[in-house]
Amino acid sequence: MKRTKNIIPLFLAALLMMAFFNSCVKSRSGATDFGSLTPFMTIPEGGLNNFGASGLGRFVDASDTAWFHVNYAATTVAPHDIVVTLGVDNDAMAIYNADPTHVVKFVILPDSAFSFTTTTITVRAGQSYSDAVGVVILPGKIDPTTSYMLPISITDAQGVNISANFGTIYFNKIGNPLAGAYTWDFTRWQSFDTTTAPQGSSFTGHTTIAAAVDATTIYLPEGYLQTAVTGAAYSTYLAFTYNAPVLSNFVPSFDALTLSASGIGPGSGFTIVSGPVLDKAIVAGTPANNFRGTVFRIRGQVINPTGGDRTFIDNFTKQ
Repeated sequence: MKRTKNIIPLFLAALLMMAFFNSCVKSRSGATDFGSLTPFMTIPEGGLNNFGASGLGRFVDASDTAWFHVNYAATTVAPHDIVVTLGVDNDAMAIYNADPTHVVKFVILPDSAFSFTTTTITVRAGQSYSDAVGVVILPGKIDPTTSYMLPISITDAQGVNISANFGTIYFNKIGNPLAGAYTWDFTRWQSFDTTTAPQGSSFTGHTTIAAAVDATTIYLPEGYLQTAVTGAAYSTYLAFTYNAPVLSNFVPSFDALTLSASGIGPGSGFTIVSGPVLDKAIVAGTPANNFRGTVFRIRGQVINPTGGDRTFIDNFTKQ
């Protein structure tokens, strides 16, 4: 299924930009003076402040699109059409990697894993923002164990100054030794008694992608809420410790999206009785084969809004 994603809501990015520019102008008698503000061309979703929001970890479809905008940041709107040119900025990644405070080091996202919908965009006369710029990401072309960056910078703005802090958006994906493809079996019971026959929505042999949240946490799908509630992809975090080549200390938890959007949080009508519980964790393989054959079995029990008892087990085997 093809989906599109906004990396960060535009109005939140605009608030960050306003705070940045407000800190760069003088204040008189408690009032901010914008009269001398030089126009800058910016990517409001960009900058290192938005690094986390620019993550591609949850992009798991065959094709997903990340969006951003270009902003003419000034006291007035653009006086005429301004064509802005965009490009991959290897130097921005090199500067990021050279910073000793940045623990995770990245390599550039390969050309085969993304494409621009356009490399030029226009801020129209009388406007402050461009239309959205899309970057198509192909997760299947990405090695999930490697940390990648796709830094996109404004390279030309027809004479308008380019912001040093917000001129680059740092799309990124953190590598994780357990990220990647899994075989997924799901079993559901209409009670807390698992000796009874499973419910008909159970399945075996599906394939799913475990996306990296960070270097030692992955997302795994949660099968019951996928069928019981529609409108979002419900997931379980699985955190772990990795002292190469040893994996240990596996801890599952429902992610914030599942707890809020799915309707199993407080006052939602769903009651969590137990879980997620890790019934089984068998580590197989080696770092060289991405721990192929590793197995996780995660169980949960809930009471649904009509009072029905439900038990569900998701079993994952690393491919």
